[in-house]
Amino acid sequence: VSNQTGQDEAKVGVVGSVKYSVNGGRVEYNTFEVDGSDVLNTGLNGAASTLMVYPSLDAIQEVKVLTSNYGAQFGRTASGTVQVTTKSGTAHLHGNLYDFVRNEAFNSRNFFDFVGTIPPAPGQTVGKTIGGKVPLYRRQDFGGTIGGPLTIPGGYNRKKDKTFFFFSEEFRLEKTPTDYNQAVPGLKERGLILTPQGTIQKNLQVSPNSGAVYQDFDFSDVCPPGGASFLRAQFPDCPSVQTAGGALLNPLLQLNQPAIGGVPSSGVNKNALAILNSNLIPLPNAPSGCNFSLPNINSSLTNLDPTDPNHCYNTAVSPATYWREELFRVDQVVSNNMKASFRYIHDAWDTSVLTPQWGVVRDTFPTVQNRFVGPGTSLVARLTNTISPTMLNDLVLSYTNSNITLADQNGPGGATFQRNPSLDQPLVTAGSAPGQCDPTISVDPATLMPQCAIGHVFSNGFGGKCRELAFSERMPLTAEEVLPPIPRTCRGATPIQLTRYATISVKRSANTHYNSAHNTRTPSAIRRTTRSAQLPEICRVY
Repeated sequence: VSNQTGQDEAKVGVVGSVKYSVNGGRVEYNTFEVDGSDVLNTGLNGAASTLMVYPSLDAIQEVKVLTSNYGAQFGRTASGTVQVTTKSGTAHLHGNLYDFVRNEAFNSRNFFDFVGTIPPAPGQTVGKTIGGKVPLYRRQDFGGTIGGPLTIPGGYNRKKDKTFFFFSEEFRLEKTPTDYNQAVPGLKERGLILTPQGTIQKNLQVSPNSGAVYQDFDFSDVCPPGGASFLRAQFPDCPSVQTAGGALLNPLLQLNQPAIGGVPSSGVNKNALAILNSNLIPLPNAPSGCNFSLPNINSSLTNLDPTDPNHCYNTAVSPATYWREELFRVDQVVSNNMKASFRYIHDAWDTSVLTPQWGVVRDTFPTVQNRFVGPGTSLVARLTNTISPTMLNDLVLSYTNSNITLADQNGPGGATFQRNPSLDQPLVTAGSAPGQCDPTISVDPATLMPQCAIGHVFSNGFGGKCRELAFSERMPLTAEEVLPPIPRTCRGATPIQLTRYATISVKRSANTHYNSAHNTRTPSAIRRTTRSAQLPEICRVY
């Protein structure tokens, strides 16, 4: 028998697992029986091998593992069979109480836990120390059992040999930490700065020419020093425009919102900004402790910008699990040859997982979590009749059910998974077609760029589809794939840029968003690559 659960502490509910390989067989081919009733949850999460009810250890009388050469009554599956028998009451009253406790107060800090100091803010001499605390860790398992004869003094069952009962109650409160040490975009890339008071605010600047106030998105830390031309492979996160020759790119060190100066390439797409402000990619909270490299920051981190010192997301998140189980059993001796029993188990658990439980991308941030609430029930009625010394009749009726409710919930750091309504609307709605986007009307007046819904250029139900425009699923796209013949309704061909925004990495399917493309690097609001093409002016897209 090989343990393949990957857990050193047994869990319950949808995150629990009984993945054991018996004689090399597949884990989902096992059978788990409690008092003759199969409790393996093969319908919802079969490959993970979860159970619909998890009997308390103090309520278990016997465990038997059948690996091979077992009788026909156990041949329902192709691998092992685990048989669990719960306790019965006896002629004497017995019980126990127990409590198992783990707490971060008993733990030492992990050697690899991040401890660092943020550079001092302007006007200060000592920076703030971060890290150093033991992650939150709680595990409390308590309960009790009681069993004995059911009797009425001077009346029923005076000899205490006919009716017996057993009852078990167990509670579990659990918070187990999960560490995150990942590089994320800095504050200035998000148009933010860190104040001397330790608060985060918008990076607002004033135009020296017009006096207009704008939010500055500064990418100087991910672009070539001095603003020199570069190749995309050298600085993959630097926003840019293509040079006249076409081989090199010119960096855009600052982007503005709202844009100033009427420069089309200096603005920020409203959809990308809405996604970034949802904090699905959390804000940085540490200057080191993760694997990152920036061209304008030395390896010793002595030249960090006090208003933008952090580039790592280091934290330990402890999702909660609350579990309670009741078990009740009654045994009746009908006659010397016949015995009957009834057993009832009810599980109630409420647990959160830090990433979508069945998501394709699992190595991500704890900003979109799943909360599961699931009661499980198992009932067994058994009648055993000894007909002769060589013949036994055992009748078992069982009922097992598990109802699981799943709901998304927002994670730490102010994350918001709910879709921002602005993503489905153009910047300016066409009066003749409400809800649709006309690229000639919905234009940012400062950048002269169309601002449509996020799905405007696809037939995916969001914002309509740009006329005479079709995309291939293969990326990157070539001009021949996206450029149709110029229709008569268009006002001639205008050189434009097809922009690929790397905002969020999602699974590519038939209606994959154009802004996800195949760039799986850490996203930012306006990191992008461009290619020039000839497209009818009425169908320009960004």
